[in-house]
Amino acid sequence: MFKKFLFIALISCHLSAFAFLEDVANLRVTQTGENFAEIKFDEVLDATNYTLLIGTNSVSSSAESYNLPPIIMGGNLEYRVSNLKPDTTYFMRVFAENANDKSENLSDEISVNLSQLKTNILPSQITDLIVLDSRNVQIAFEKDMQFNEETIKTLRLFKKFDGNEILIQNIEIIDQKNIKLFIKQNLDPNFDYELHILPDLLDIDANPLSAEKLVANFNTTDQLSEYVDLTNLPDLKIVSAVAFDQSAFEVEFSHEIKKDPSLRSRVKIFRKDNQENLDVVDVLFNELEPKKILIVTTQVEETDYVIEVKDVQSEQGKIITPADSRIDVLNKPKANVSEIPAMMELPPIMEVAPTQVSEISGVKGTIDSMDNSKLQLSFNKPTDKEIKEIKVFLESEDGKTFDLIDVVSKDLSKVILELGTPVRSEKNLKVVAVDNNGNESEGIITKLLIPETGPAAALATLIGSGLLGAVVSRRRK
Repeated sequence: MFKKFLFIALISCHLSAFAFLEDVANLRVTQTGENFAEIKFDEVLDATNYTLLIGTNSVSSSAESYNLPPIIMGGNLEYRVSNLKPDTTYFMRVFAENANDKSENLSDEISVNLSQLKTNILPSQITDLIVLDSRNVQIAFEKDMQFNEETIKTLRLFKKFDGNEILIQNIEIIDQKNIKLFIKQNLDPNFDYELHILPDLLDIDANPLSAEKLVANFNTTDQLSEYVDLTNLPDLKIVSAVAFDQSAFEVEFSHEIKKDPSLRSRVKIFRKDNQENLDVVDVLFNELEPKKILIVTTQVEETDYVIEVKDVQSEQGKIITPADSRIDVLNKPKANVSEIPAMMELPPIMEVAPTQVSEISGVKGTIDSMDNSKLQLSFNKPTDKEIKEIKVFLESEDGKTFDLIDVVSKDLSKVILELGTPVRSEKNLKVVAVDNNGNESEGIITKLLIPETGPAAALATLIGSGLLGAVVSRRRK
């Protein structure tokens, strides 16, 4: 598994903005030629530009850096990297950015060596042959074909090194031109194979593709993906869901889940009584507890909620079923109301609703992985015009009280705060809104995220002048 790197823009110790785009995912080589390689990756929400980092050595420690200039790719999700030497191995990573933010992490690193890549030799009747993984091969034919359950008898696979036949266990008909072969045993990496197609396989007009058998020569690379039998993996389920605070829910799954930036669009929260939906502001992944996500939403009420998370995928690739994707929230969020005991009778002059100050939503606090005495705080800007400022408190050593660490302007949404002393143990953070009359809200309490420390965190290094002062450091997967 490739190492992943924490990518943090250099900032001063003064109050400043601190935000990240999602990571670039699924970076891969899609095509190669005499002196080029074409790469492709998934789109990052709100990104306007992508940068390719490239070098002739892998970056994995503070002593190493990419030795070739970065390539600005603009908004392109596909890019042809030219002028590559055929006998040189190149290493690549990508990050996204816009006018305000950069990706929190660099993408996983990929490598390409043109001289080590072989070319599939296919007959003209086959337009493409793709080795999906060690047990799956997909074939695209030029014409529409008559695929049926007998098609498997017209296909035979051989290993060119010793001529041994590799059994095809079954086939999947994708459409009239495309089929997928499921092979009984694993293909070996970096080996040559022959696929024989017998004349019994007919096209849509009942004609054989050739009077004699067709032979499609293909090869596997040393980066052959290992087949994972998803049917034997345990089902992915939602274990629990709780109201984390007045603006977020914490959901725990049975297994580690993939960090999918698009998951936010597939999360639904609604009231149990009237099915009214809550807006989902963001979905945050927990680096220290990869089975959990934090769903940031709008101000919630003291009622019962149901959470539905569709098509979330485990780290091993198992997709959650509809039956396992919904759960009741176990607790009711504490209402932001100053309650008066029912038995207390107040004189008429006091029948005035108590002053209520709106809470701050979307609070997230993380200790800086480069300096454990700095707190990275982000929250949604308050919309209440009566709010004057925001107080930030840190849980005391004995856990019984909260100590004021700073007062933040209401105009900010992301800041860096100095704590004075390093924080290395789990603590709670409390954020209180203060209005123009000095009234304070009850406060939002959230867990403070502590990044990995020790030798791994000490591997921070400048990745090269092309990054304009960006820092890369090793981070736990």
